[in-house]
Amino acid sequence: MPFLFFLCQLLRLFLLATDQANQAIKRVFERDMKDEIAHNVIPRPALVSDDKFRLLVEHSLVGIYVIQDNRFVYVNSTMAEIFGFSREELTSAPLLDFVFEEDRWLVGENVRKRIQGQVESIRYTLRAVRKDGSVIYIEAHGSQTEYEGRSAVLGMLLDITRRKHDEERIKTSVMEDRNLKAALDEHAIVSVTDQQGMITYANDKFCSISKYSREELLGQDHRIINSGYHSKEFIQALWRTIVQGRIWKGEIRNRAKDGTFYWVATTIIPFLNAERKPEQYVSIHADITERKQAEAELEKAHQQMIESSHRAASFSRN
Repeated sequence: MPFLFFLCQLLRLFLLATDQANQAIKRVFERDMKDEIAHNVIPRPALVSDDKFRLLVEHSLVGIYVIQDNRFVYVNSTMAEIFGFSREELTSAPLLDFVFEEDRWLVGENVRKRIQGQVESIRYTLRAVRKDGSVIYIEAHGSQTEYEGRSAVLGMLLDITRRKHDEERIKTSVMEDRNLKAALDEHAIVSVTDQQGMITYANDKFCSISKYSREELLGQDHRIINSGYHSKEFIQALWRTIVQGRIWKGEIRNRAKDGTFYWVATTIIPFLNAERKPEQYVSIHADITERKQAEAELEKAHQQMIESSHRAASFSRN
């Protein structure tokens, strides 16, 4: 296989960052890298001056390096850009000087294992230190080879700092979501339904007020707690609102498993997918049964006053 074609494939596979690609990289390293470098023992001048190698390496998107005697004996320009050092600076100082202190043992061990032939190739993540002192995350893949008659490590590395920061933001977001969920579960009645309205989640407060177990609720729709109080038009208007991706707010009377009725102030929030279509609905409820009972009693008392007033007026006229 021509060396240029091999290295293009190697770089492309490395950037795919999949398990299948990792295995392909391993096979390519084992077959071609040894054929081109280890078996032929290309001397340093040839390695650096080979036109097809130099052109590809200098314009690659990944850093390419050779390690021997715990130093970089070759780095490409991309490698220098990633670290912020010149190529001369990278090749004139000990390798571990460019590694974050807490990761130096890991890097030293991985280099030693390949130099001594304990493993042929390793892929791992490390932290490196740029010239300006900033810490970056590096994904490195190196394979044992032979350079100027002695064991060495030939490898590639990719700056994955942005990806790592994105992962950290996602983790933070997940933790915030979990904290929000915990706060909601502590203070509100919460349920989640899928696109078809089937209940996929009900918190403890939902189970408590409805008097249904979680197992009885999951897979059911909200008709299981329908009191029959609201009109068909009311329910249709509710669904029309949330199916359109809009938030619905209102008061609903439900029926518990034991036949008792309870009222909840409800907010239903549609969660939209990439096509801006609802994929699930989160309902947040507050128990307003006591308030509704007080309102009913107040209305009843008001009606009694009106009736008493009418009777008194009628009596006075007579």
